[in-house]
Amino acid sequence: CITEFSPETLVMHNFYFSHLYNVAGKFISRVLKSGNKFPDYIIMNRTQILVILSALGLFFILYFGCDVKSKEQKTVATSRALTVEAVNPATLIEQATAALTAEQRAGIQPLTEKSATESTPSVLKPLSAAWHNAGHDEVAAIYAQRIAEAEKTDEAWSIAGANFYLALQKATDPNLREFCSKRAAEAFQNAASLNPTKLEHRLNLALCFVENPPADNPMKGILQLRELDAQNPDNIIVNLQLARLAIKTGQFDKAIARLEKTIPKDPKNMKLVCLLADAYSGKGDARAAEWKLKCGQ
Repeated sequence: CITEFSPETLVMHNFYFSHLYNVAGKFISRVLKSGNKFPDYIIMNRTQILVILSALGLFFILYFGCDVKSKEQKTVATSRALTVEAVNPATLIEQATAALTAEQRAGIQPLTEKSATESTPSVLKPLSAAWHNAGHDEVAAIYAQRIAEAEKTDEAWSIAGANFYLALQKATDPNLREFCSKRAAEAFQNAASLNPTKLEHRLNLALCFVENPPADNPMKGILQLRELDAQNPDNIIVNLQLARLAIKTGQFDKAIARLEKTIPKDPKNMKLVCLLADAYSGKGDARAAEWKLKCGQ
């Protein structure tokens, strides 16, 4: 039996049976106090007995024979269950462990066993590094997060966020991307709250939202970058990231203008030089060859 009720019906349904339960409880209590003898005032005729038995029968049918959850409640419960099953740290570690080569396993297993009894930053740091070197940034990030929770510094949280961000960039599975994106954002937010004056933390948070835009606010990362640019127009890192984003979205003229303005401030910054070469190349500009040589391409 599958029965769906609206939220209003469920409220009335629960109220009715709660009242029935209280009445039955009082009835039994009076019987017990009377020495198991039924006083005259509770002697019932056949109709009254049938009414009570019908109500009790309906109670058992609805509560034990039917699913009384509303459609919305079922959808939410199913969604939560699938999310929990899809991605969690234990599952990720188990899957990554199964994919290790014999050589990688030989290096990681002793560190993992040690961390089971001594979960300190000094033990977790080499374990996180080993997972990063093995190409599993999502697992490296999990241990980096545990380090940050123990050390409680903005630097530790920034490292944890960076590991989750790297894993996010590599991930193709939507559930894994959401897992990494959420934890990266939380890590960068923690770093920024501990050190509000460090621009890098807010920049990394914005880039996280650019890489995986929130469904309810897809422009969140772009708007944060623009705000940082307005507050720090000459900052090289902010200009570099905005130029990279412009190239990614095919806005080559904007990227070129920004890079030509920024490179004189740091002419030996090869990231800027190579980005300008890419921007010229994307536009089909003849100057691309010159800048590719400077970039070493």
